[in-house]
Amino acid sequence: MGVVQQRWFPSVSSTRVAYHCNSFVTELAADEARIAAFATAPGSGGRKVYAQARKHFKSLPRGECAVFRGLDDHLGEDDPAT
Repeated sequence: MGVVQQRWFPSVSSTRVAYHCNSFVTELAADEARIAAFATAPGSGGRKVYAQARKHFKSLPRGECAVFRGLDDHLGEDDPAT
């Protein structure tokens, strides 16, 4: 973070960047753990996981998460090519 602070941001801004990066990574890791637990639960399968993902993305506030809401159908899509 020191490099980011020295090159691009004054100290207050770098603190904010660090906070948001930490929050993003922490929540991403938590989401990964929740998805893994859901996907490996008895009776769960790919379709249920994707249905839950679609439900989650559609529940996000449109005004705060416009990009995710605009892609919600695609983000929760079962893509057999992957």
